[in-house]
Amino acid sequence: MKKKTINVILVVISIVALITIGCIINVFGQPGRHVVPIDKITGIYSSATLKPGCTITHGKPFGSYDSVVSHSQPKEIPTEDEDPVLSVSDIRIIDVYGLKCSIIFIYNEDQKLYVAEDYPLSNLDYNVLEVLGANDGIKTNLKGRGYTIHGAPSQHMPRILVIIIPVILIVAAVLLRIRLAKKKYKKVKDQGW
Repeated sequence: MKKKTINVILVVISIVALITIGCIINVFGQPGRHVVPIDKITGIYSSATLKPGCTITHGKPFGSYDSVVSHSQPKEIPTEDEDPVLSVSDIRIIDVYGLKCSIIFIYNEDQKLYVAEDYPLSNLDYNVLEVLGANDGIKTNLKGRGYTIHGAPSQHMPRILVIIIPVILIVAAVLLRIRLAKKKYKKVKDQGW
């Protein structure tokens, strides 16, 4: 009886230790940085493309690739048309909330980075799993936060692993227990009990 209890306690301790280590790596993985990659705040920094017939018609300056994002005195992209269609490239989803998202993109006329908020997800082709994982239904207020796109997507533990690792450990423990029970049953059977 004591051996069974010890085995169960060891499995539980192993699961808790792995989850704790994963969380510590995720939270404290980059000590000493005053800015963090944007996906650590919003949960996403993912490539996307426009669906055929869809366009981007607005945007505000976002900052440079290697600097902290600055929201001071944002100016919209200057346009002379009433219904402008912007020539853009390198679209990235940086926040997802419900059926809308915030995207950043390169405006091809000046080759600078811009952001468009409240952009419909239905206009984009994207990685569905990444978007579902980041869609918390809440628009992140990034103003005044220390974040950057440099280093994004960050190398943190994917959220799904926090679920997968314990499940794998539990399945392995159950399979090991079944195997030990079969060996014990076979031994008892062979002895003629």
